[in-house]
Amino acid sequence: MAVKDIQCTDDGDLVIAGGDFTTAPSSRGELQEVLFRVRTETFGYAPNLDLAAGLDQYIGRPNKESLGIQLEQQVRQCLTVDGLYSSGDLKVDAVPLSMHVIGMYLFITSRQGSGLLTLSFTINLISGDISLITN
Repeated sequence: MAVKDIQCTDDGDLVIAGGDFTTAPSSRGELQEVLFRVRTETFGYAPNLDLAAGLDQYIGRPNKESLGIQLEQQVRQCLTVDGLYSSGDLKVDAVPLSMHVIGMYLFITSRQGSGLLTLSFTINLISGDISLITN
């Protein structure tokens, strides 16, 4: 029997319909796992601290090329640490969008064999907000 994921919104809120949790289609469950890991702060998931990207540790840092490289490495690490994906399944790019905002672009070969999973979000280096652009 396949395990079903409970469906969440892009902000991480549970989706409830008719007074009950809804289940996510397999492709949505995969996206939710990626979003969970990318958005989880350092020490934010006690069962396995390595699953968190910990992007909160970069708040207040200057938006330099070296920071973009570090962000790319953190995102890659959180998605490969336990074998969820292999490094060959991922392309992660950080692009400065302004003095305080970095765009992150992920291209992932889907585990479900449904092609390419793409995810774009911004990180505000002042507020720490991670805002989904597209999925």
